[in-house]
Amino acid sequence: MISGPDNLSIQPLISVCIPVFNGDNFIREAVDSVLNQTENNFELVIVDNCSTDRTLEIVAQYNDARITVFKNTCNLGPVPNFNRCIELAKGEFIVLLPHDDLLLPTALETLSKALISDPQVGLAYSSYYIIDGKGKRSYLSLTYDEDKVMSGNEAFTRLAGGNPIQCAMIRREVYSRLGSWDPNLKL
Repeated sequence: MISGPDNLSIQPLISVCIPVFNGDNFIREAVDSVLNQTENNFELVIVDNCSTDRTLEIVAQYNDARITVFKNTCNLGPVPNFNRCIELAKGEFIVLLPHDDLLLPTALETLSKALISDPQVGLAYSSYYIIDGKGKRSYLSLTYDEDKVMSGNEAFTRLAGGNPIQCAMIRREVYSRLGSWDPNLKL
């Protein structure tokens, strides 16, 4: 661990995990999008995968007890670094946030309410924007026009069909039951 509290005084409800490799172009915006959430009961776990740019220098500028930064001793590859993030997370709910993605200000509040309201729901996700290289929203992918609870098979089909699993909020117990991401998965 490079920085952060040894352990939070209270168990966070949500762990937002940012796996990063050479993310100095986007990491500040990703971190800021987490710190500006309307839901504050979270920890932010940043796991650097041996970046050779200014990523660690940028995240070191934050002085927030909810942030913990880890640096791997060797580059694990993207999917094993996702798994490392999940292993280090302490929250009941986990969000994998790639370093080049952003959360809208109410994302954690909205997704956690969906999980809290129904203990049978294992994950929650939402529509998302594609942002172009100039920072402009270029495309909105709608998952559904309204809230919907889906079966596991339907949710998997929707996720596999284009809604990114990144930024979805998943119960820790789902990871405990299903195990980690396949390290051979291609991103």
